[in-house]
Amino acid sequence: MPDLHENDLRAILSEARSHLLSADYDMALKLYLAALSMDENNLAALNALGFILYFKKDYSKGMEYAVKAVETYPEDAYARKGLGLYLAKRGKLEEAVESMKRAIEIDPDFVDAYHDLAFIYYEFGNFDEARVWITEGVKRCKDIRYKELFGKFSRRLDELELKKLSIEEG
Repeated sequence: MPDLHENDLRAILSEARSHLLSADYDMALKLYLAALSMDENNLAALNALGFILYFKKDYSKGMEYAVKAVETYPEDAYARKGLGLYLAKRGKLEEAVESMKRAIEIDPDFVDAYHDLAFIYYEFGNFDEARVWITEGVKRCKDIRYKELFGKFSRRLDELELKKLSIEEG
């Protein structure tokens, strides 16, 4: 017979995910916090809290969850990617890149990590490296929606390079 606590945790996580997918971040946040109160090392809750708090711009608290996720689950690609985003927000480019590249090593088909690594390079003005990682992400990508996203990102880099050239020539 399944443990009632385990069933309650699954139900809370399921409802939390439903709210997360519908962008009801406040309710999802409450439910994932409830899940963590039942299992302080729950990977789904740690990762989701990191995601939610990033979009709510609570970088300090979100970083705590990202760090805990990586410390508890060092081989989880999503946790590594999340930590990389938080490190980038803190201006720690080298550490952010290292975390993203580790996510890619763990799961070479995790295209979100390629996109986010390219975005980090982009944010720090390294457009050449951003393009390298966009290209790598496209090679791995099987989902047309991601290919479109990578394409938009690539076109934005093209526009910036043209702008840079015209400034240098003018």
